[in-house]
Amino acid sequence: MANQARKRVMKSSTEALVKQFQTPEDVLQPTATLTNDELIHFKRLVNSREVDTWSPHDLSIATQLAKTIRRFEELQAQLDLDGLTLVNDRGTVVAHPLLSASMSMANVVQALSRTLGLSASQRALTGDNQRQRNSAEAEAKKVLKRAADDGLLA
Repeated sequence: MANQARKRVMKSSTEALVKQFQTPEDVLQPTATLTNDELIHFKRLVNSREVDTWSPHDLSIATQLAKTIRRFEELQAQLDLDGLTLVNDRGTVVAHPLLSASMSMANVVQALSRTLGLSASQRALTGDNQRQRNSAEAEAKKVLKRAADDGLLA
């Protein structure tokens, strides 16, 4: 089987400029069916990197991360309702059983985020060229949003 490595394109090329104006939602789709809440997380994840940097494997991990984040939020909501401690049958105050599950799930979220290169330190370690490309893409997204909000584009 031939190696199908992604071709890196110069950011100033026409192809790169066209890709820059494509929204991640137009190009990138989850690899499994997601709930509305999970889809919101998925869209946030894919918006955090340039569109052309996502491989099919990355999209699979992002899909799993979106599901994990939703489950983590459910756990946190239950802990918020119940509190961090409970009183057992003998009247002793003990840590809520969901507390350790919540901490484990937080570790999974962090690990998957690092795998995708989305941790704070990984984003801060990018070079000036990458920072400029990210700024240009963010500015392009703002311009497109303003134009869409103005209703000038059909």
